[in-house]
Amino acid sequence: MSRSKEKNNLRQKHLALRRGLSSEEKYQKEAIIAHKTFRFLRHCHSELSSDSPIRVGAYIPYIDEVNIFAHHLAAAAEVENTYAIALPHFKRMGTALHFYTLSLTSQLSHFIEALNGTFASLNPNLPIWEEADPDSIHYWLIPGVVFTPHGDRIGFGKGVYDRFLSKFTHGIRIGLAFDIQMTQSFVSEALDVPMHVVFTETQTHLPPHAHHSLSQKIGDLS
Repeated sequence: MSRSKEKNNLRQKHLALRRGLSSEEKYQKEAIIAHKTFRFLRHCHSELSSDSPIRVGAYIPYIDEVNIFAHHLAAAAEVENTYAIALPHFKRMGTALHFYTLSLTSQLSHFIEALNGTFASLNPNLPIWEEADPDSIHYWLIPGVVFTPHGDRIGFGKGVYDRFLSKFTHGIRIGLAFDIQMTQSFVSEALDVPMHVVFTETQTHLPPHAHHSLSQKIGDLS
């Protein structure tokens, strides 16, 4: 079986599994993943000597992807004071990726609610957005369809994130997924960009290639 066919089979299998989650199951699992993710980011932020916010490249949930903002935006003041959230802008599916920073959390909440989980572009005319410098991002929150404990990732097959992340090696790549999206292994390709850590509702998957300092940070939270 070719690598592309293997990936596509896994993609379809795990998309179906994710679709099978009830709204209540999904919400409960997302709450746990959100808690783990922001706890990790707060811990990392506490080690920084600067008072500037920690810069996070996030994503707009699409087709049942893990939505951590639905839970954490209840603490809007904390998010606004602690994080600078950048969200992606696609002109159309499969094209180049750009990130834009939104400073006001209340508007971020309204924007995500308005999207209602659809694949949409940011309005470049909105004065509240400014393009983010990818080299300034401390942490990338990355969606996906399938992940492995080694940090390998399968997306929707367009290669958008892989092409983007291959250009910017700065920043920790954090995969967010449900347990049912994990598989033990698949044959990755040269252009695939692995995650440094993957958070699910019950596991923290730290690949062997993870830097010692990251392993230490994860260990501090155990």
